[in-house]
Amino acid sequence: MLTLIKSRLHLKFALVLFALLITFTGCTTFLLYQKSVKALQVESLTRLEETARAWGNEINIEISNTMQITEMLSFFISKDFDLSQVKRQVGYIDSLLQELDPFIRGIAKDFSMAKTAYIYYNWELDGVAHDIYYVDFDNNGDATRQEELPITYFTEDKPDRGDKKWWYGPIETKKGFWSPPYKWTFDDGSYTQFMSYTKAIFIENQLIGVVGTDFKYSNLIALLDKIKVYDSGFPFLLDANQILLIHPTLEGRSIDSIDLENFDRLKSKLSREPSGIIQYRETDGQTWLIAYSQLSNNWTLGLSAPLSEITQSARSMALWAFILVGIFFPIIIIASYYTAKSLISPVHDLTDMVQLIGIGNYSPPITPRILHRQDELGTLGVAIIKMGVNLKENIQSITENAVQLELEISEKRKATDSFNLVYEAFVAAQNGMIITDANLCILHSNPSFLNLTEFTTEPAGLSLESILQLICGDETLILPRSAFYHQKIIITHEDSPKRYLWLIMTRIENKDGQYQYIGVLEDQTETIHQAQSLEYFRDHDVSTGLMNKTAAIHEIRTYLKTKESTSEISAILAINIDDFRRINEAMGYDCGDAVIIEISKRLKDLLQNDHILARTAGDEFLVFLKSINTLQEIETFGQHLIQRITQPIHWRSREIFITLRGGLSIYPFDTDDLDALFNNAITALISAKSAGKNTLHYYSQGIAEEAFEKYELSNQLRVALEQNEFFLVYQPIVALPNQEIWGAEALIRWQHPTKGLISPDQFIPLAESGGTIDAIGLWVIKTVCRQLALWKTSGDGPNHISINLSTLQLNSHDFSEQVAQILNTHDIPFDQINIEITESALILQNSVASENLANLKSMGFKIHIDDFGTGFSSLSYLRDYHIDVLKIDRSFIRDIPQLDSGDIARLIIDLSKSLGIEVIAEGVETEEQLNFLILHGCHYMQGYYYSRPLSPEDFSALDTSKKTKKDVT
Repeated sequence: MLTLIKSRLHLKFALVLFALLITFTGCTTFLLYQKSVKALQVESLTRLEETARAWGNEINIEISNTMQITEMLSFFISKDFDLSQVKRQVGYIDSLLQELDPFIRGIAKDFSMAKTAYIYYNWELDGVAHDIYYVDFDNNGDATRQEELPITYFTEDKPDRGDKKWWYGPIETKKGFWSPPYKWTFDDGSYTQFMSYTKAIFIENQLIGVVGTDFKYSNLIALLDKIKVYDSGFPFLLDANQILLIHPTLEGRSIDSIDLENFDRLKSKLSREPSGIIQYRETDGQTWLIAYSQLSNNWTLGLSAPLSEITQSARSMALWAFILVGIFFPIIIIASYYTAKSLISPVHDLTDMVQLIGIGNYSPPITPRILHRQDELGTLGVAIIKMGVNLKENIQSITENAVQLELEISEKRKATDSFNLVYEAFVAAQNGMIITDANLCILHSNPSFLNLTEFTTEPAGLSLESILQLICGDETLILPRSAFYHQKIIITHEDSPKRYLWLIMTRIENKDGQYQYIGVLEDQTETIHQAQSLEYFRDHDVSTGLMNKTAAIHEIRTYLKTKESTSEISAILAINIDDFRRINEAMGYDCGDAVIIEISKRLKDLLQNDHILARTAGDEFLVFLKSINTLQEIETFGQHLIQRITQPIHWRSREIFITLRGGLSIYPFDTDDLDALFNNAITALISAKSAGKNTLHYYSQGIAEEAFEKYELSNQLRVALEQNEFFLVYQPIVALPNQEIWGAEALIRWQHPTKGLISPDQFIPLAESGGTIDAIGLWVIKTVCRQLALWKTSGDGPNHISINLSTLQLNSHDFSEQVAQILNTHDIPFDQINIEITESALILQNSVASENLANLKSMGFKIHIDDFGTGFSSLSYLRDYHIDVLKIDRSFIRDIPQLDSGDIARLIIDLSKSLGIEVIAEGVETEEQLNFLILHGCHYMQGYYYSRPLSPEDFSALDTSKKTKKDVT
C-alpha cells in the first residue's frame, strides 16, 4: 500500500514538473523567435551595407586605373622637361611628344576607349597648343591620333569641343581634378560623354601642361545598372562635391539644393563616417534605408531600398523556425524522458563501483546491464575497472619514487654541506674575496675584503670600481672586462703610509650563460716595500727586466769613458713599435704587456749580452752597439732585427702582427757627445715614422734640418691662421654616367709668405700634433659656408660640398654643436655638407668621436669614408655608423686598365651596392679609367680627367653641363 502511494506521488510530481517544463519551453521559444527576427533583420541590414562596400570596391578599381594612368603621364611629362630649352630649342616640345607617342598609343589600344589618355602642353610656352591623344572609334585596336587643338579653344568663351573644366580645374586647384560629365566632340563630328581625371604640371611655378585620363560616363552608368537593390530599390552616385552624378530622377543636382530628409541625413553622416547606413521615412509613411560607401576619390555610392523588402526574408525565416520548434519540441521531451530513464540505473551502478575503488577495492564487480552495453556507459564501466588496476599500479610506482626522492634529498643535503664548507672557507680566507656580476657590481664579499679596503659598510650592490676609486682617491680608475686581469691598487692616507693591494679578477660563466667575476684582493704592501728597497727596481723596467733609460745612459757613458780607442765605432738605435696603442685598445692591456715582454725577449736573444738594451718608454727600446767594425755590419744587424722582431706573436690562440721603425746615430761620426748622440737617434726615428713601416733611418744633417723646419712650420701655423694665409680650392665631383657636376671637395692650401705654396700633406700632420687642427678645421667649415651662401645667391655653384675632418676634431666634446651653429648662422642646409673621414680614422673612434659622428649623421650630414681600401675597417663599422659614401683610394684607380688592376676597385663598387652605399672614385685621369668606372656602375668620380681643384671664381665659370676631357681647360 505504501509503495502504491509513493508511486502515485512520484507520478504527480513528475506531471507537475513536466507541465512547468512545457511552460518554460514555450516562453523560451517565443523569446527566441523575437530575438531571431531581430538578429536576421540586423543581418539583412549588414548584408546591404556590405553590398554597398563591395560595389564601391568594384567602382574603385575603375577609378584607380583612371587615376594611375594620369599619374604615370604626369611622371613622364615632367621627368625630362627642361624649362630653359623651350624658348632656346625650336621644336623642343614636339620632340618630347614624339618620345611619348608610343606610350599614349599603347594606352588607347589596350583600353579600347576613345580619347583614353592625353597630354596638352601649355600654349603659352612657345605659342603652340601641343596635344597628343588617340581615338579608337571602332574598338578594333587601331588607335589614330586626332588633330591638334587650336589656341582659340583655350581663349574663346564657347569652344567647339566640349567643356573646358578638364583644363582649368586642375590648374586652379593645382592637384588631381575630377571634372563633371561633359560632351567631347571628335574630329569626325561624333561626340561622347566623358568624366576626366586631370592633373596640371608645374615646374618652378610655371604651368607646363595638363595630363588626363577620360572615363566614359556611359561605362559608369552601365556599372551601376548591374547593381540590383531588391525590387523597388536603386543605386545612386555622388561626386566629391556631393553632386548627384547618377540618380533615377535627380541626376546632376547637388544634395544641398534638394530638400529631402534622406539627403540631409546622408550629408550629416558623410562628414563623420566614410561608410554606413541611414534610415528615413517617406511621405507615404514607408520606411527606407540608404547604405552608402565612400570611394577612394571621395565619391559616394549609395544603395536605397524599402525596409520592408530588406527584412521580409528574415521575418519569413524566423516564423518557419518557430513552427518547426513547436512541432518537434514535444517529441524531443518524450524521447529525452525515456533516454534519461535508461541512463539513470547504469549511472547508479557506476557510482557504486567508484565508491568501492575509493575505499580500497581496486577490482570492483561489474553488473551485467553495464557489461553488455555497447554504448559509452559500457565503455565507461570497463574504463573504471581498468582505472582501478592502473591506480593500484600507480600507488606502487609512487611508493618506489618516494624512496628514490629520499635518496636524492640525501645527496642534495650532502651538496649543501659541501657548499657550506666552501662558504665558510670563503668567509674565513685571509685574502679579500668578492663575487661580482658582469658589470662588476658586488654580489658577495668576505670580511677580509672589508678589512683590506677599510670599507665600513656592506658593499653588496655597489660597483667595485666606485669602491676602489673611493679608497684610492682616483676617480679615473677603470677596470677592464677581460677574462683574466690583475690591477695594482694603491691606498694613500695622510696619517698612514701607502698600502699596496694586488687585485686579480677571473671571469667565469654560470649555468644561465651569464658572466660573473671572482676577485682576490691580496695585501702586497710588505712585498712592495721590500722590492722598493732593492736597487734593481730603480734601474730596471718591472715588466721586462730591461734597464730603464737612466740606467742605460749611465752604463753607456761609463763604457765610452773606459773605451781603449776613441776610433772604435759604436751606435745608438732607438726603436719604436708601430701603432702599439691600437693593440692596447683593440686587444686589451694584458695583450699589450705580453707583446712588450715577447719583444724584449727577442731583443735579448738577438744581442746576447754583447750590447746594451733598455726600455725607454711604453713602446720604445734603446739598443747600444758597443763595438762595430764596419757600417755594413750595422745594415746587417738592422735587417736581422727587423726580421726577428716582426715575426707574429702568439697570444691566446691569436696571432699579433707588429711593425717597427728605428733611428740610428753613429759614434763618433755623428757626434762624440752622448746626449747629442741619443737626441740624434730620436730625430732619425721621427724621420723614419714618415718613411713607411719596418724602416731604419740614419741620422743626417738633412734630417735635423727637416725636423727643425717642421718645428718652425708648426709654430707658424697659428700666425698663418690669423694672417689669412690659408685659402680653399674646390675639385668638382662628377656624377656618372652623364658626367654632370654633382658636388665638390673643399681642399685647403697654405700660401706661406716666404716658402710659397705648402700642401696640406706637409702642414696638416703638424697641425694635429701641435694642437691647431681644431681652429683650422672650424675656419674651413666657416669658409665653405660663406662660399655656399655666395653661390646660392649667384646660382652657379655646386649643391654639395665635402669637408675633410681629422679624428682630433671629432674628439672635441662640443664639435657637432659648433658645426651646427656655423651652418645655422649662414642658413646652410645640413644635407649640403658631406663629412669626410679617413678609413684609418674610422676604426680609431673613441666614445666622444663616435658620439659626434652619430650626432652629425642624425642632423642630416652625409658621412663619406676617404681612402677606402687602405685601412683595416670591417663591414660592422660601415653598418654601425650608417656610412653614405665610400671613396675609392686613388692607388686602386692609378693602374687601370692594366690586367687585373681594377679588381679591388670593382670589388669595392660591388660591396657598396650590396650595402646600399654610393661610391666616389678618386684620382681619375684617363678616359680608360672613366669607362671602367661607368661599366661597373660607379656613382661618382673626381680627378684631373675632369678638372683640377679650382678657385671659387673658376668653379663658378665652369660649365655645369655634361663635359669630356677636351672641354676642360
